[in-house]
This record gives sequence, structure tokens and C-alpha cells, in this order.
Amino acid sequence: MRVIITTGLVFAVSLCFIACSDDGQGGTGGTAGAGGVGGVTDFPLEGFTVAPPTVGEEFKEKTSHADKLADLLGEAEVPTALGGAFIQLSRAYLSGREAESDLERSAFAILDATTLEVRESIARTVDGVDALTSADTDRLYGGAFVDAAPSAALTTDVLAAAVAGELRARLSLERYGIADPSVCVDAERPGLPRVTLCPDIDVDFDGFCNAMCRIATPSLAAPIRTTGFIPALGAGQHVPAEVQQECTIDPDGGPAVCSTVSVPNCIGDSGAGNVCLAVPTVVAGESVTLQGFNFFDVDAVVLIRSLPPQAPFTREVAAHVCGDIDIGAAVPNDCEIDDLITFTIPSDLAVGQYRLSVKVPNNTGDPVHDLESYFSLRGQLLIQVLPPSDTEFELTSEELRCINETGRTSLGSDEIGLQINTVRVEADGTLGPLSTVDFEFGDVDNGNRRRLDRRHFRDSVGTGLAIAIIGYEIDNREAFEQSIRTFADAFAAILTSNWGLISATVGTAVGGVATIFGGPAVGAAVGAALTFAINSVVALWAPADLVIQDSAGIPFRRMTELTSQNFPNPTTV
Repeated sequence: MRVIITTGLVFAVSLCFIACSDDGQGGTGGTAGAGGVGGVTDFPLEGFTVAPPTVGEEFKEKTSHADKLADLLGEAEVPTALGGAFIQLSRAYLSGREAESDLERSAFAILDATTLEVRESIARTVDGVDALTSADTDRLYGGAFVDAAPSAALTTDVLAAAVAGELRARLSLERYGIADPSVCVDAERPGLPRVTLCPDIDVDFDGFCNAMCRIATPSLAAPIRTTGFIPALGAGQHVPAEVQQECTIDPDGGPAVCSTVSVPNCIGDSGAGNVCLAVPTVVAGESVTLQGFNFFDVDAVVLIRSLPPQAPFTREVAAHVCGDIDIGAAVPNDCEIDDLITFTIPSDLAVGQYRLSVKVPNNTGDPVHDLESYFSLRGQLLIQVLPPSDTEFELTSEELRCINETGRTSLGSDEIGLQINTVRVEADGTLGPLSTVDFEFGDVDNGNRRRLDRRHFRDSVGTGLAIAIIGYEIDNREAFEQSIRTFADAFAAILTSNWGLISATVGTAVGGVATIFGGPAVGAAVGAALTFAINSVVALWAPADLVIQDSAGIPFRRMTELTSQNFPNPTTV
């Protein structure tokens, strides 16, 4: 089955997932997307453009360096260690000293192989960075790299530690909205104890029971609300992802037809309006996050209770708590409170259905209710644990589509340079090699399509794949060949070399984070880090306008759903 993912607003890049059988051929399932093969899914690659509108009568006005810098500073929520390392390595090389580390020997050899024009471009880049304010350089590259003297040697250990720190910061930003991993990523933070009604213990019992409001899994595009959501959902208030669906596959290759499962055939819980609620599916070894309230102790655990036909048992699983301390304890208890608890489905858990609840030790000092622990009593969540898939996936690019060329069409066609980067991420945080593929297209007008027939990845199911897509407009062929393409190639070669030298160490450093938050979360951080590193050097200092920028961490579990006839079609856009 092929699943097309389109990204970008001004230019669209189509990527294709194929679930391959043992003989290497594509799977035989139906086509995802209501539009059939080539239908566009809603996978969250949110491309955007920074190309300017036309203001000149005889030329396409390029984005000024000041505007490029302002755009980049607007994105600089976490400094780029890889971009900063390029600046430090370049400054050291231009000083004429000998390389003093494996990292420098590899980078200097790459720079030795470049032309004089490229080295002059790199020198101008270093001068440009030096001309920025210290606040801007710290925000973009981190002061440790940019402020380093040419005599300071850069080692793999130093760069690996910086990249690992950046990935933890980006994961913290994505998960908790703050680029400071010390808040909740590197350590746990308890929530506040809030008195609430515990009707399952006693109708009149006010205590510190906790509630699970939402669940987030690698296969869900966004968290969905549970039966324990407060205030309770009424009839017609559920979104499609919260309702169970079944799909019929067209054997002739047409789009699948999906409908809501009726309550008599419902394998899960029923909601208001007699609707059959979706049962979140997870694979053993995946990470799950629950949002709720009264997760007020970092020793809280998640209880996983078996359901028939399995023999009855309850298993305690260690969890990572990040409590909401911004909303005071005196406010009414409802699901606006954002206590989060993250745990991993045990890798040896058998396939089947389970109930989840959260057990929180009673550290409140409550003299009235002498309970050892509080539990999630309202709406204990039902999940379906699936076996890991041994399917081999192939990720290929298929097409570049020009939605709206920059500037006026009467002033000539666009020429586009495109780069797609991929990195495999394992469940334990192990990072694979950086794969980079470049494309170049001339004479691209509104509505034009250009083939991108290239395979970027093929392997069996692991945890996830980091993807970073960068595209530049080429208006001057000679300038691009002399000052952009080779400059960008030199940066890409050093980036790839650096990645190869540090990836194992970085993977070890973020391994603990990956076991808590999951490989896909690390993959998303890797994609964002690669994108920002490229933009901080090539997009800012090369004379080309950025027209395509995307990054994402794609869970292999999501690939399974996108290419399997056993799951509902994604929404088309």
C-alpha cells in the first residue's frame, strides 16, 4: 500500500510509504486517503515558506539578510549545536592551524577538497557570525561554539554532549512547552494534591483520587479524551478519533469506506449518545502519556490489569511524572489541569486488552482518610496491546509540486534546490547514520510537477524515523553553482561526518530519555535539530531564499497504520 504525504505550502513534496512483503514487493492492502493513490494525508508535516512577495517590476526581490535573520531568530527556541560546531570548525580551519581531533581531521579534509570560492564563502560566513550581537549568536549557535578561539580544539565528546543536550531541550519543548530539560525531562516534578470527589469509594467521599483525562500514543495524531474526562462529554461531543471505526477495502484499489462501529459490536467502552468509543492501540515497548490531575508524587506508577480471556493479573509499571504547578490547588478539579505521567508498555506484555489506572502514594498527610495510595477510579482506560510488526517499510520521494511560485510568473520560472535528510531512531535511543539526498530542478512554474524518484529508507520496523526537508530557490545559476551549491555541499559533508562520529555517543546519552518518552519523540527532536542546523548556516548565509522547510519524527507504528487495511483511513486535505 502506498501512502502519499504532501508537505509545504508554496511547494509540496510527496513522500511515499510502502509496506513491503518478504519478496520486496508492496503490500496488497487498500489505498489510504479518500482520494485513492496519491491522496494527501493529514500527517503533521507543517511546511511553510519564507519567500517574499514580488515588489520589483523587473526582478524578484530577494529576502534581505535582516529579514532572514529575523525569521531564524523567531525559530531559535533552542540553539543549534551542529550549526555552532560548523562555525567553530571553520574558524579553526581558516586560522591555518593543524587539526587536533578526529572531528577536526575529518572536517579539515573536507574543507581541503573545496574550491577557493567555497573557502571564501565560508570565511564570509564566519565574518557574518562575528558581526552579530552576542545575544543573537548565543540564541542561534550557543556561545560555547561561537566564542571559542581558533586555537580551541573541538572534540567528538564535546559536540556529542552538546547535541544530546539540544535533543533533550527540543523534546522538553515539544512535550512540556519549555526548552529546559531540567524541569521535567531530566527529573520528575510532582503535581499538586487537589481535593476532589471520589464517588467510587463513597458517594460523599472527598479525597485525593486522580483522574485520567487524555491519552497520547505514537499512533495518535493528537491526544484523545477518555471516559474519565471532566466535565463529562455529552452526546455528539466526541471527535472522530475518539470513536471506533471499521473500514471496508475496495479489492480494485479504490479508497476504503469507513463507518462508525455500532454499540452491539463494540469492543470498547460506550460514550454518551450510545456511541462506541475507540480503543487506543499500542505496541509492546511503546511509550504512552496520560494527562489528568492528582499525580502528586513522583513514585506514582501505572497499573495494567488484564482482561479475559487472559488469566487475571495486575502489573505495576514505573512511570515519569511531570505535574502542573501553574494552576493552583484551590481551583475546581477538571481536565484543564495538566499533570502528565509517561510510561512504557512492557516489551513482554501479551497481546490483548487491558485496563489502565494510576496509583499515587498518599503523601498528603490527610488525617481523615488514612489511605496508603489513591487510584484512578473514574473511567479506567481501556487499551489494546498489539504485537510488534516485522514488516519492512520503504520511504521514497515521488514528486515536487509547485503550488505558487515565488514572485510574478511573468518574471521567469523558479529553480529549486531540494535536500531530504533521514535518520533512523531505535527504541533505546540509538541513532542511525544521516542519509542526505539532493535534487535540483529548473524552470518550475505554477502547477508544475517534477519527479523525485528516490528511495530514502528501507528497513524493518524499529521505533521511528527522523526526516528533515529543506528547499531553496535558485535565481542565478552561476551564483548558485559557485556560491551556494558547493557551499551547501561542504556544510552537508561536514554535517554528515560530524553525525557519523557522534551519533553513537549521542544515542547513549539520550537512551534514558528514549526509554521514557519513546524513540519517535527523539526522532522528532532529531528532525528539528537537523533542520535548524541547516537553516542556521545555509539559509542564513547563502544567497538563496528558503521556500520549503519541514521536519518530523515518524513512528514506525504510524507507518503500520497508514499502510494497513486494519485501520481507518487518515483524513484527507
